Amino acid sequence: MKTTTIQPVKPAQSAPLVLPAAQLRSNAQALFTQLDKDAAARAEFIHNPAGVLAAKVGQRPLPPQQVSDVNRLLFTMLANDGFRQWMDDYQASPGGKPVSEEQFSRDFAAAVLKFGDGDLIRAMFKLASDGFGLPGFGNSAEQLLIGPEKSLVTPAATPSTSDQTLRSSQNFNGFASGLSLGFAGVVDAALLRTVIGQLVDQAKQMQAAGQLRV
Repeated sequence: MKTTTIQPVKPAQSAPLVLPAAQLRSNAQALFTQLDKDAAARAEFIHNPAGVLAAKVGQRPLPPQQVSDVNRLLFTMLANDGFRQWMDDYQASPGGKPVSEEQFSRDFAAAVLKFGDGDLIRAMFKLASDGFGLPGFGNSAEQLLIGPEKSLVTPAATPSTSDQTLRSSQNFNGFASGLSLGFAGVVDAALLRTVIGQLVDQAKQMQAAGQLRV
């Protein structure tokens, strides 16, 4: 009897979601316009920045656990004055030459060792243990991305772009919070300062209440 061998069918590989840089910029501007005019939207963003950014800017909502982990990590970083200042002062392009991902990973690790408190370190490992990667190491689409451009909000599953106009090689000492969240030069500076200041206040309140502990 003749037998027929059925070859296994390989599952189709879905193409990664990549939004044009102009679309990312437009999405960010639309979000901050809404935050400026809508108090309810501002309140939602202050309490759930990772979820709002992923859905509104990246147009790719995250699983609830990932949103929770990323928010916790973001708030622990914002609540940590030393680490926040390091992010603010970090020179992404010393002498006009961008630092490599490898160099940034080393610098980021050194900053965590120097400034990281219990909440920040536990939040990092919670993110990793849940399968979403370690921030500051590599360029995985399944983790909170933190790179030399000092953006905390190329969040997990938000498409990356090579358009350097969305990145900044300058420091942001003018921002009272110590962070531009990667949106400097994309949205109104005064509005950005206000929103980031509110995020920092929220982070401090959550830390004082013990809400950032894992």
